[in-house]
Amino acid sequence: MKAQQIEIPILKEQMLRIKIEGTTPLVVNKNHFTVTDPEGEGKKARKERNPEREFHDSIHWIDESKGTSGFPARGFKAACVSAGSILNAKDYKKNKVRAAFFIPADLIEIKGEPKMRRDVVRLRGLTPDKRFRAEYWPWKANIEILFAESILSIPQIMQLFTEAGSRVGVGEDRPEKGGSWGRFKVMSAEKYEAPA
Repeated sequence: MKAQQIEIPILKEQMLRIKIEGTTPLVVNKNHFTVTDPEGEGKKARKERNPEREFHDSIHWIDESKGTSGFPARGFKAACVSAGSILNAKDYKKNKVRAAFFIPADLIEIKGEPKMRRDVVRLRGLTPDKRFRAEYWPWKANIEILFAESILSIPQIMQLFTEAGSRVGVGEDRPEKGGSWGRFKVMSAEKYEAPA
């Protein structure tokens, strides 16, 4: 019996640079740090807190010596995956969206100056606590995406990012979690050839 030859199509990968601009403040908390007296030290533990240190440690530094910081690329991709579920169309199944494009960078540089904000948070079953986090406002970012147009088209990717920015958001207290921070809009997109 003659062996059957199976041909696997080669997908042509391309790059897409999407420029976004925040429409609400982006609040980040790298360590999700909060003090709720975990060691039973009571008022002494809270008194010894260092707001400047907590603010500094909440930032995702790219190069601290140059003052550049960012936000995890996986957060933007996760927002797109969630947006695909919201769209509820056959072309936007979660597994397809996850596999359809890749963001090469670990951190997406946020163009904007992080400033310290102080909030009182109330976690379930715990007493109110202060949280010192970094806030970017205004903010912008350029996201470079590696994708195969035969799997997901540029208009589809643009729609995912548009819905992600409008309905899901990124960072702390985003719309997906019932808040309003971390929303953004797509300003432009530019396609170019992926490096060999």
